[in-house]
Amino acid sequence: MSIAPWVPYHHRQTRMPTLAEALNHGWQLQQQRRLAEAEQVYRRVLAAAPRSADAWCYLGMALHDQRRFGEAEQAYRQALSLKPQFPIAYNNLGNTLSAAGRFDEAEAACRTAIEQQPTYARAFSNLGAVLLKQRRADEAVEQIRQAVELNPNDPLSRKNLGAALVESNRPTEALPWLEQAAAALGTAEAHKDWATALLRLGRLDEAIERYQAALRIDANYAEAHYALSLIRLLRGDLADGWRQYEWRWRRDGFAKPLTDRPEWDGSPLAGRTLLLVAEQGLGDTLQFVRYATRFKQQDARVLLWVPRVLMPLLESCPGLDELHASEQPPPRSDFYLPLMSAPRVFDTRLDSIPAEIPYLQADENLVAAWRVTLDREAPRSAGRRIGIAWQGSRTNQADAQRSVPLAEFAPLAALPDVQLVSLQKGFGREQIADVASHW
Repeated sequence: MSIAPWVPYHHRQTRMPTLAEALNHGWQLQQQRRLAEAEQVYRRVLAAAPRSADAWCYLGMALHDQRRFGEAEQAYRQALSLKPQFPIAYNNLGNTLSAAGRFDEAEAACRTAIEQQPTYARAFSNLGAVLLKQRRADEAVEQIRQAVELNPNDPLSRKNLGAALVESNRPTEALPWLEQAAAALGTAEAHKDWATALLRLGRLDEAIERYQAALRIDANYAEAHYALSLIRLLRGDLADGWRQYEWRWRRDGFAKPLTDRPEWDGSPLAGRTLLLVAEQGLGDTLQFVRYATRFKQQDARVLLWVPRVLMPLLESCPGLDELHASEQPPPRSDFYLPLMSAPRVFDTRLDSIPAEIPYLQADENLVAAWRVTLDREAPRSAGRRIGIAWQGSRTNQADAQRSVPLAEFAPLAALPDVQLVSLQKGFGREQIADVASHW
């Protein structure tokens, strides 16, 4: 098979390159991040050898690296249709499905790669990375340890193990793995993972150094910018912190909520309609809705697009003209603004946080009804009746850092003048059965 026409002139040899040589040339281009050129080499190879499973697999990698995940998936599936026993293609398919947020399918693909090649270290590592994205940190650690045992010198597996240990609340154990991985890989992501472990340990100055190292490698690395914004906010540097927090929109899984109208740019609002858009958790909305009055003071008509479950409580919030459920299409407006961008637009500092409290009021009828319900369901038997909730959303990336196992409340439950009352809803209530016989 002649492939000379597809290889740049200065790469041609006196004999015709083989298929493997052409694919290697494409791979060298890909390693140099010349992704479009690599893709063209692979496509030209496939024009002459359309049944080459290897060429389809290489094409999938080039497409994946260009974040064209749908096309990459098609290429890998074509490779597998031609060569069903192809663990590398299954592993790569798992990476692409994971990047596309299809974690169950990604897990299945990685497990198939391992079934086909039980000593495939990279597949164990990638399976662990998928489990980590599913908030299954302990399982991830187990899988990635197998990868490290199979290939102790693989820096990517070391990085993944460190990241899994961090999410499993073992940052001290993670540090040496992450430091080694950052030195070997030299990538922005590796330095970011190292920084995250330092941040979990409260070593903020060292964490900042690592995040800044990540940005020296990739100045547009959104994860590092986002993490630095949180550290600045934590330290009270609200001005720079909120400005850098805008990088959240460039993180994977984040997207501006509306594209059919302009985001408010600070122009006069008198006589205009502004739609505030709730974002992230319910608690974030309750915190930042306090800014509604600041917009109302500019003679704007202020609307809030918010999860329906919060609407009854938010009806008491001053500064809002209308509430609209985010489960429905957004109402018309001249501008919109994500609610957590409000501190930035008002250049909020520690001494200028809106503090007109209370800005939310519980409905008196509901308060009375709940008093009756609590007296019936949890009759007072001690001096203090204390309501507790211990578990946040399992899908929240920071859940492991903010949720507390119910069993940790045992010392409080043992106090003679304390009666704990569960206010937990949904996920987490299953822990009640585990402690009921001990309290």
